[in-house]
Amino acid sequence: MNPSDEKEEANNQLDEKGDYIFRFRIDSQREGNNPDEPLVDLVRCQLADLLKVAVLTYNGKRVKVTGFQFLNDTEREHEIWVSK
Repeated sequence: MNPSDEKEEANNQLDEKGDYIFRFRIDSQREGNNPDEPLVDLVRCQLADLLKVAVLTYNGKRVKVTGFQFLNDTEREHEIWVSK
């Protein structure tokens, strides 16, 4: 690759302000997704992805999280990892 090609490729990764553009692949189909509840799926997938790289704690002790509830519907718990 010649230097002008490298410069052009680097420019393709910058926006109009000169900031780098980061692109991440989004898995659109995950096992257990429910198309009738897109908000639940969004939160479930976000939590599952975060828990792959971070550990939740309570007063310095690790806790295992299995589900979540929305603040406007505390009667219903949604599993983070859907059983197969």
